[in-house]
Amino acid sequence: MNLPEIKEKLDNLRRLDWGFEYFGSKVHHYKLFPSLAVEELAAFEKKFACALPDDYRAFMTELGNGGAGPNYGLFPVGMQHIGRSLMSWERDGIGDLSKPFPHISPWNLPSEFWAQQPDPDESTPLEEEDRMNEEWDKKIEDAHYWRESLTDGAIPVSDLGCAGTQFLVITGQESGFIWVDRRVDCHRALQNQPPRGASKPASLWLVASSLGLSTPSSLLLWGIL
Repeated sequence: MNLPEIKEKLDNLRRLDWGFEYFGSKVHHYKLFPSLAVEELAAFEKKFACALPDDYRAFMTELGNGGAGPNYGLFPVGMQHIGRSLMSWERDGIGDLSKPFPHISPWNLPSEFWAQQPDPDESTPLEEEDRMNEEWDKKIEDAHYWRESLTDGAIPVSDLGCAGTQFLVITGQESGFIWVDRRVDCHRALQNQPPRGASKPASLWLVASSLGLSTPSSLLLWGIL
């Protein structure tokens, strides 16, 4: 991973998209936050009993602790968007980072479960619709759809928008790969991020280093991260 090259290409992106028209760029302006001290990152790993990938560690300590990146940008270590504010996630909604990520293929509740989802029409009284939705929310909760263990061994790294999140797997067989959490969309849930099939894990910042920026249309490549 060539960190100076990534920085140079971010500078090129800022020049090419000077009006910040590309999705999410109005948030990060293609700029990185100050880098994180190695000692702070080591303290994070000790606190959560995990080992971060070498490329991620290098990016955050040598280039910048989050900021510019795909979608609404990269989160600083240990933080994510709650609403539209960057806040420390601690363990709220995050699994046990010391445990292996539990998936190797997309996960969701069975289709039979989602077939039960209520679909009130325009003639349904508002009070009845509220009751149906409350019962459905309870059923989802009882099915442990939001349980934190579903993202054991993974940290949030990017905000996709509309409550979607990209996770970097740091523990287990999928270590180094990006997964997408779209459980808010119900039928999409947890998906491994395409493209797949690489001979070794290809983290989003490694893909960033291969961006070609010879034409403005190359901005579209930012969307594959």
